[in-house]
Amino acid sequence: MAPSELPENWQDLIADYALGALPPEDVELVQQWLHQDPAVQKELQAYQEVLALLPYALPLSTPSRRVKQRLLAAVGDPSTGSAWRPRRIWVWAAIALGVGLFLGGDNLRLRQQVADRDRLQQELVAVRAERDRLLLEQQDADIILTALGQPSTTIYTLQGVDPDEPTYGSLVTLPDRSEMVLVSHNLPPLVGDRIYRLWSVPDESADPVYCGEFNSDATGTSHWTAPSNTCVTPPHQLLITIDRVTDPPLPTGQLVMASKA
Repeated sequence: MAPSELPENWQDLIADYALGALPPEDVELVQQWLHQDPAVQKELQAYQEVLALLPYALPLSTPSRRVKQRLLAAVGDPSTGSAWRPRRIWVWAAIALGVGLFLGGDNLRLRQQVADRDRLQQELVAVRAERDRLLLEQQDADIILTALGQPSTTIYTLQGVDPDEPTYGSLVTLPDRSEMVLVSHNLPPLVGDRIYRLWSVPDESADPVYCGEFNSDATGTSHWTAPSNTCVTPPHQLLITIDRVTDPPLPTGQLVMASKA
């Protein structure tokens, strides 16, 4: 069938057919077109593909007065008494409304899924941080227990030099392994280029010997290898100072803790 043989409103009839709103007397006519004309078949298929989205749309809400007026202006007012038939623009308005609701609901669900994913990721980061902290505490506890089990282990007590700050700690040395473990309380972590340094004073007349550096953390436990055998030899006194990371290994920093001489 040539397109010129179809009536002027054939696309409106196809739209009604797709919606199931075509009068019985016109159904047979449209079916004849579908058997004879590929263009009619393609038009119907286009309507059916778009209408297939409507079952997935959110429940329809009552349109506003403004929307009603715009739809009536587009399709014509049936109260005028003229023979009124839904036109193709009404079909597309209904389809657009349904698809719009579907996409809006889909976007809402997507935003909720993204928010849930972000929340779960934050919780996962917090859980991993707590796991790492517990593992670090376990490692520190294992080191201390190992140190306490060695016959050559020596423990020294250090006190904060500021009377307003109740800082104290215990230094555990393992001479056989040249390892040192400091368990401190109320020793604040340092930021920037600051670091704690440990010094050993072999005797009253000797200069302090550099015995390593560390920073405090939430566990209060620090572990490092002594740089020389002098550090694991019983000293006259132990000192802890605050220095810059770039400072030379000389005892010029601020004194924060010391053992009894």
